[in-house]
Amino acid sequence: IFRSKIVVDGVIASTGLLADTLGRQTANLDELASVVRERTGSNPFFVKEFLLNLHERGLISFHSGWKLDLDGIRATSISTNILGLLVDRIVRLDRITLEILKQMSAIGINTESALLQHQLGCTEERLLAMIAPAIGEGLVIKQGEQFRFSHDRIHEAVYSLLQDQERVEAHHAIGEFLLQRASGTELRDRLFEIVHQLNLGLAAEKD
Repeated sequence: IFRSKIVVDGVIASTGLLADTLGRQTANLDELASVVRERTGSNPFFVKEFLLNLHERGLISFHSGWKLDLDGIRATSISTNILGLLVDRIVRLDRITLEILKQMSAIGINTESALLQHQLGCTEERLLAMIAPAIGEGLVIKQGEQFRFSHDRIHEAVYSLLQDQERVEAHHAIGEFLLQRASGTELRDRLFEIVHQLNLGLAAEKD
């Protein structure tokens, strides 16, 4: 419910925006707006993530109306960096879904279902079931036979979670798969992508 109510269509984290989201009877909206502006720089995408994070932590809650824990909000260790906010949200996903997102991030912001199935060694049906929580969280969007991170900062946040060895092994496997599968026109069209993936995976090949 809270997620669906957050509508950010301006560039200022104003009391009016928060009133539209939380209700105009919610107390201390001016104080909350001040904290939100300070933490997010009034960037609409950052504002949305910040408010969702506060709600998930119970610092904004609903009990016969929206309640704010301003002392808790001011004292929280929530990062002012959007990458930190996103990582904090992403790592709460279940282990399997998180692993899918990490593999997906090595491919890019857009991912073919077939390539992701190859990386994970699973069927399309199983992939859809495992990635469903990320789609439900709004982190990933399914478009036909492709999956796409809903924002480039989400892709960046997930990719930052890959350990060095995980990263090179993933890129090596992706490059090898694309090279083996591509031929003719597709090989020419995707040559740069294939070489890029193989270059990133060189360390894995040397090992």
